[in-house]
Amino acid sequence: MPFKSAKLAYVGHLQPNPQWRMAAHSHARHELILLRRGRMQLTWEGGSCWGEAGDALLYPSGMWHAEQADPADPVESYSVQFAAPGLHEKRLLRSRDDSGRLLQLVRWLYDDQSSHDPHARRERAFLLAAALLQFFRADLSPEPDLVRRLRHFAQGRLEQRLTLNDLATEVKLSRCYLVRMYRKLVGRTPMRDVRILRLERARDLVVTTTLPLKEIAVRSGLGDQYAFSRAFRSHFQCPPGRFRRHPAP
Repeated sequence: MPFKSAKLAYVGHLQPNPQWRMAAHSHARHELILLRRGRMQLTWEGGSCWGEAGDALLYPSGMWHAEQADPADPVESYSVQFAAPGLHEKRLLRSRDDSGRLLQLVRWLYDDQSSHDPHARRERAFLLAAALLQFFRADLSPEPDLVRRLRHFAQGRLEQRLTLNDLATEVKLSRCYLVRMYRKLVGRTPMRDVRILRLERARDLVVTTTLPLKEIAVRSGLGDQYAFSRAFRSHFQCPPGRFRRHPAP
């Protein structure tokens, strides 16, 4: 896939709005939609579905589509319009971003799109190529249903105390069987995976907000500021304060 030839046209950010809807429309460019939270109903040529947090969808240029927020759980999303001469898909492509990597790349694109720095255009091209690579890699290697369900459950509760019992109850498995199956699927235990989700949430907040570190520690479920800083340094090989000043993609 010729990601390096892709050219960014626009990055948008939709805030939650229970009344939000977009009538049927199409674009001259390809459009990547990433759902950060909430749900929305999607309709396109040949189908319809509900999208939820973590879903990523790519509409090829010229495909009409319509979207509407779930009033009970309004969506927050990012949209990226781009040209890619070598992308000839004619169908809707759907992927998952349970790791949060695609969201991080798209957020950097959104924050950087108005920059007049002389190196900004090259950086945007790099970020767009990386985002498309991440999208297609996830599309070709979808997560097993058990992993997707558990991560979705945990991501909505990272501020809370989660136990192995909570996870096993959610997926209706015994604790021992869940640990054995999860380790077989992803190479680590479910509780270790939850800890990584917490650290990725913390990284996200460190880079994209000005929240104090003690607040980020609470929102990511990593304890007090001391425990959070120690865990962050161990995982990312950099203290959170320095990471905020010099984030590494």
